[in-house]
Amino acid sequence: MNLLDWNTFLESKKIFTDPVALSIGVFDGLHRGHQVLIQEICSQKGLSPWVITFHPHPIRVLRPQEYPGDIMTKRQKVQGLKSLGLGTTVMIDFSWEFGKLRGTEFLSLVQKNVDVRFIAVGENFHCGYNMDTSAWRMKELLEPKGIKVQILPSVRRGGEVVSSTRIRNAILEGDMYTAMDLLGHPFELDLTDLPVYTEEGRSLLNRKVVPQVLPKRGTFSVQYRFQGEKKKGILEIDEKFLSWHSNGSVDAITFT
Repeated sequence: MNLLDWNTFLESKKIFTDPVALSIGVFDGLHRGHQVLIQEICSQKGLSPWVITFHPHPIRVLRPQEYPGDIMTKRQKVQGLKSLGLGTTVMIDFSWEFGKLRGTEFLSLVQKNVDVRFIAVGENFHCGYNMDTSAWRMKELLEPKGIKVQILPSVRRGGEVVSSTRIRNAILEGDMYTAMDLLGHPFELDLTDLPVYTEEGRSLLNRKVVPQVLPKRGTFSVQYRFQGEKKKGILEIDEKFLSWHSNGSVDAITFT
């Protein structure tokens, strides 16, 4: 999978000549709804599947006091997108400055730099400054230019829409079964480069340094991954720390 930042993409000037099927979104968690969108663009014959996404999450930048944390780290998202069969991902480093870009301007820049023939987005999609461009507005703008815009209905589980917000709320409440059901895969903490230390036979991690959303507190059955091996164990979370019996350097913790 090609991984481009926004500036590299803008400088490409249609170096990528293959016609493209595109989806746009934050894709935090790569949940069941995201998977449907990506399956849709990957199924378009003769078109290279692309995603344009954002990191950090726009809300983390614009309203940090309202944001409890990511579902996936940037590293996990890149790995997940690659596993879903994408040809190229454009990862935008979201900032206040980028957030001032109107939706119509953003879409114009995309069209200038890649030959988009098909776009798939969810019915609740919005982009641009103050979310000024909806999925339906995008359809009005682009289809007269020969770009097919497919607006897909929201995926539902348990009678409610699957969303990253719903998943975050489930994780905050420690309801990992619901989080896994909505994601379509287990929730995993990426511990790469985080400052874990050992004290009296236990590994400790200050929750303030974890960029991902965490349960408020609780004891959880998990699987530890370290040095290519996996081992079951128990993770304890309180208001200050994550802690577990030390098993060497742990790369990731998966809730089971």
